[in-house]
Amino acid sequence: GVQTVCSSDLAPVPVSAASQRVPAVYDIRPSTVDEMLAHAGPLFDANFAELERHKGVAHVAPDAARYHALEQAGAMFILCAFHEDTMVGYSINFVMPHPHYSGMVTSLNDLLFVHPAHRAKVGLRLISATERWARERGAALQLWCANPNTKLDSVLAARGCAVQEIIYSKGLH
Repeated sequence: GVQTVCSSDLAPVPVSAASQRVPAVYDIRPSTVDEMLAHAGPLFDANFAELERHKGVAHVAPDAARYHALEQAGAMFILCAFHEDTMVGYSINFVMPHPHYSGMVTSLNDLLFVHPAHRAKVGLRLISATERWARERGAALQLWCANPNTKLDSVLAARGCAVQEIIYSKGLH
């Protein structure tokens, strides 16, 4: 995986100019609804273009008031991946007691997206960070949504995730 490089990790030894390039630094950190909405617009659009199956029904229009209410209630967390100062990915999750299985807290990933140019460098780290944050918030189960036959579908299976249910969708317009 990609590691954050600190200046102390770089030994001052004579090397060629090509190898003196500083590795790209990626940072995954908690975010707020306001930060996400201020910086994720292009990522929302790319996510929609790549993965949305009901383009005639759905459109990108985040409900800021609802996101803020969930944030205020402590029922969600957002992690964002940054490359230097640019947001390159996000993981938006709802954490709450399961209504049918009382006493069990679940974390449902609503949206996970990393810009294709950065997926190989930070995608798995964002998934791992999401699971760690969910566990730290008391979740016993992390639920992921992935379109079938996508890279995320195969990545989740390789990480030990099992298909629990299949959700079918049908536009009703």
